[in-house]
Order: sequence, then C-alpha cells, then structure tokens
Amino acid sequence: VQADIFSINFDAKNKRIQSNLSLIWDRKEVISGSLDVPLDLSDPEQLSDEFYDQSVKGNLIIRPTPLSRFKSALEKFEITGTEGIISFNGTLSGTAGTPNFEGSFNIQDPVLSDVRLDSVFAEFNYSQEKENIFINTEILAAKQKAADIDIDFPFSYNFKTFELNTVDENKPVSVEVRTRNFNLAVFNDFVNKEYTKNLKGSLNGELSLKGTEDEITTNGFFDLTKTSFESPIAGIKVDGIKSRIEFSKDKISLKQLSAKSGKGSFNANGTIALDGLYPTTLDIEAKANQFKLANTDEYNLAVDLGSRL
Repeated sequence: VQADIFSINFDAKNKRIQSNLSLIWDRKEVISGSLDVPLDLSDPEQLSDEFYDQSVKGNLIIRPTPLSRFKSALEKFEITGTEGIISFNGTLSGTAGTPNFEGSFNIQDPVLSDVRLDSVFAEFNYSQEKENIFINTEILAAKQKAADIDIDFPFSYNFKTFELNTVDENKPVSVEVRTRNFNLAVFNDFVNKEYTKNLKGSLNGELSLKGTEDEITTNGFFDLTKTSFESPIAGIKVDGIKSRIEFSKDKISLKQLSAKSGKGSFNANGTIALDGLYPTTLDIEAKANQFKLANTDEYNLAVDLGSRL
C-alpha cells in the first residue's frame, strides 16, 4: 500500500501516553486516529484501582476511500473480485478498567466476489460496565435487505489480567438473522479456494434466539436453493443442492437436504434434539446412490449409502 505521508506521533509524560496517526493520499488525509491512555509498565495485576479509574479515549477514522487502494494487500489473500468505497469510524471511551468501544463500518457500491450489491454496513458497541457486546450488520441488494443480523450477547473482558470474565448466566442473549434471496456467491473471494470455488446459490430465512444460557428459545427456518460448488482438491462438482432447516425450542428439523455429484445423488432428513443451544440426540436418515466424493488422478470414489443415525 503506497501513500504520500504516513506519520505517528507519541508524547509520554505524567504516566500517560498520547499518540496521533495520519495517512495522506493524493494530498488528502484518508486515515486518522488518536489515543490518550494512562501508561504504567508495572505488572497489570499489581496496579492500583486509581490507575484503572483513569480516563481513556481514542478514535480511528477511515474516510471514504476506494478499496482499490489496498489492491496489492487484498491480492495477497487472493481477494481479487472485491471493490467499493470503504469507511470506518471507531471510538474508545470510559476508563482503563471499564473501557467502551464502538464503531461503524460501511462499504458503498460494493462488489463482493464479482457480485454487485448496494451497500454493506456494520456497527458494534462493547460496554465493559454493562458486560455486553452488540453487533448489527446489513447487506442491501436490489434496494432491499438481502441480509440483516442483530446480536446482543453477554461478554466481558478483564483488562487487568487480559482474560475473559465469567458473565452472569442469567444475562439475556438475543440473536436475530434475516436473509432474503441472499446470493452465496459473495463468499467466493473469502473461502479457501483449494477446497471450494464457484459457489452459487440462494439463501432465504430467518432465525431468532432469545433467552439465557440455560433457557433459550429458538425459532425460524432457512431455505437453500439452486446451490452448487466445486471442490478442486477432490476434483468434483456438487450441484442441485436444496435444503430446508426449521428451528424450534427443543429441536432442529432437517426437512430436506439433497445434492448431486457425478451421476449420483444424496438425500437426508431428520431431527436433532436440543437442550438449550446444545444438541442431545440425533435421528438422521441419509441415503446416497453413486454419489461422487472424489475424482482425481489418484482417487476415484463414489459412495452408496443407506443409514440412520
């Protein structure tokens, strides 16, 4: 990544450190940030409460800039079909012992894996005092929400010991996921291309998880249609994939799972019993007829199957 000027300044005094960063492209400041936090190199667990009561503040801003500026960096991760105008605004506030983080991320006119969308938006908020993290993500395509995800989850990190805190198991959990004609091809730039490429398909559905860790209610469904992918490592193409999964309080029902590979086919259905979020028993019936699992110079494998788990 090339830039006109990249600068970082530090000022450490009175047991605090203040820093600023700036990145300038084409005579415009594209990235800027600041940090103002207490500084003490002693063992964090030996520091006084007074240290952790001191204020912290900071921000990181990425002004709207084309992803093409990061082309060489993206290509190192084999991301070649992704474009758009990216921006970010994040802040740090609170105290050293109970910091808060929040931010928003946006891509306008995005092209993900050569699939054109309207926009991609995500925001997050972490409160140490409230012991929770909130995440919202929206993907717009054809002027409608193709995907919408809201997560409100109990979470707490101990900045004295740098370990996760144990959170009250009675704190509520909320997860809402909604998709409408979501094009799975957007993931092609981000999957391991040795195992999966040319992913296609459409995902529709909604999922709701609400309650506590010990008592959670699940409702919803997902429909997968017109789905296919290639697996270079196995030398096969799996297509005709269809699936419907339904979620309820005490089970996941696999109403249909079918796929074709080579001249063969695979079908499955059944249920998975749940205790909260945890699976307890399986009742799955699966059948395969000459379903191709491998077709390489070294292996050629097709399977016939009739089983019940």
